[in-house]
Parts: sequence; C-alpha cells; structure tokens
Amino acid sequence: MNWRIAALYAFGVGTLWMPRAAYAATPATSPTPVESAADPDLPQPLDKSAMSSLLKNPPFNRVVDYTDSLLLTGVAYVDGKPLATLMDKATKKNYVVSETPNAQGWRLAGATVGSQLRATQIKLQVGDEVVTIRYSDSQINPQKKALSTEVKMPTEQEAIIKDSSGNTFVRTSLYLSEADRDKYHNGISREAHDQYRDTMRNNTEKLLTMSPEQRAAFAKQVLDQVSANDKGGSPQDRGNGGPGGRRRQ
Repeated sequence: MNWRIAALYAFGVGTLWMPRAAYAATPATSPTPVESAADPDLPQPLDKSAMSSLLKNPPFNRVVDYTDSLLLTGVAYVDGKPLATLMDKATKKNYVVSETPNAQGWRLAGATVGSQLRATQIKLQVGDEVVTIRYSDSQINPQKKALSTEVKMPTEQEAIIKDSSGNTFVRTSLYLSEADRDKYHNGISREAHDQYRDTMRNNTEKLLTMSPEQRAAFAKQVLDQVSANDKGGSPQDRGNGGPGGRRRQ
C-alpha cells in the first residue's frame, strides 16, 4: 500500500508543479464571443442612404439672397387685395404670394404697381426678413442683349483720379462688371446708390492698398449688400458720376 500512496503523491506533485513551458505548449482556447445587439447609446454605423438628400442639396448652397434667386412674374389685385407670382430662377418653380403666408411661409408685405414694369415691385416677407423683388431687366427689355458679368481690370492710371480739391479717389465702377454697373445706375434706389458711393469714399485709403482683384471683390461685395438692403424706390438721375467717382452738379 505504501508504494501506491507514494506513486499517487508523486503524480499529484508533478501535476501541480508542471513547468510553465508545458502550459504554453497547450493551445489556449477561449469561448466564442456572443455578438450582442448594438448599444443605442454608442455611435451607430453611418447610413449612406440618409445622406443622399444632404449631398444633393447641401446646406452650404441654400439660398440666402431672395432678390437674386426670385423673379417677379406678375402682380394683380383680387377683391382689392394684392397677389403676386414669383419664379425661382434656378428651379423654374412658380410661387404665389399674398397677405396670407403660403406653404413656404412667404407673405406679401406690400406691392407697388407702376405704369411701367421697372416701377413695379413687391415686398416679400420671409421670416423676419423683408426683401424687395422686382422685374428683371430681361423681362423689362426682352430684346436687350444680356450684359456681361466679366470684370475687365482697368489700369492704375484709369482707376485712380483726383477731384478739383486734389483729393484722391478710386473709380470702383471700373472694377464692376457690365451687369453690376447697370444695376448700380438703374437697378437700385437713390438712397442705395449714395450708400454705395459713401462706403467707397470712406474706404479710399484701404482701396489704394488693395490689388485690382481685391478692389473688384470689395466693390462687388458692397454693391450686393446695399442692393439686398435696398428698401425700394425708383432709380433717379445721378448725373455722370459712377461709384467712387465725381458727380456732375
């Protein structure tokens, strides 16, 4: 019996004190992980189908200037109340606006009907913003040749002038495209015209340090801003002066 006990004891000690290498030689097995359901609190995989609408109409391209994107196509009075029709230049979609907000939330805040199309305009309220919409030049003069939107840079000698008092000015009208010069002379009110001219004169020193490309960009930016903020009114005779230049008395 003693030798059997000794053998069992030796076998047990050998098992307990098996060298580490022996364990390493035995391939480890781990239980197969069970795939759990997606945790709603963790970021979910990107659904590309949900992004299709954003890719097609990104928010960075959304319209912010309705005066450039909408055309006035008609104004009428029904039961003494004004009604106007508009067209989106990009999509060619037509809209009707009245004193009651339409499906887009647009409301007709006022209308002025003149004997000529150029004197006709409406006030369109979009949210808290009120913008002036008029007939386009192509509607007023269908046979008129489309004006160029290309800017032809003048020379420094052409652009820099002095008045009778010796004050230096930059003729920023030369840095506007043909279409924008027409807007300046015929498409905005007298108040907007004067606002543009005064802004340019107040920035003479800044303009003198700019490159031609920077002057053109600045002139375009200011004209678009005063045009968007224009409260309406018919363009008036402005003499022979241009933006940033002298006006004939």
